Amino acid sequence: MNKLQTYLKLKNHTTSRTNAQARPEDCGCRGCRAFVDLGYHVISGGTDNHLMLIDLRTKFPEITGRKVEDTLVKADITVNKNMVPFDSRSPFQTSGLRIGTPAITTRGMKEEHMPVIAGLIDQLISDIENEELNQKIKKQVNEMMGEFRLNYYLMCQTESNPENSYPQNS
Repeated sequence: MNKLQTYLKLKNHTTSRTNAQARPEDCGCRGCRAFVDLGYHVISGGTDNHLMLIDLRTKFPEITGRKVEDTLVKADITVNKNMVPFDSRSPFQTSGLRIGTPAITTRGMKEEHMPVIAGLIDQLISDIENEELNQKIKKQVNEMMGEFRLNYYLMCQTESNPENSYPQNS
């Protein structure tokens, strides 16, 4: 883990959760509800942390986790294919999808954004071969994430001045 990652991890754990950043666990729970409401089966019925594992077989039995992962990556949505319990597919195809929330909560997104994100993912999976829809959603994703930019200052500060890698709050 580099110094920036360590700094961000420590900062996330030591700052008050009453500030503008949501806890990844909160977004994970809200995300689970959003996916369940859309008809997906979330393994274990929910999540107590920032990760959720979705079984695609209940809603889209013919679509593989690999196909979904590849499609979502084209729309700038990062997820991972993942095996699920009693999966009949190989680890290279899978029937599941693993979704984590730290990447969006680090940017400052909150629980209320999860249903929107789940909706975009569902639209893409529902019409997985539609390249026009993929490009439309990619544009939406980039516009939405443009409002929640990464803190480039911290990254530049760390890379250009390693001995002062922990910026002081003003």
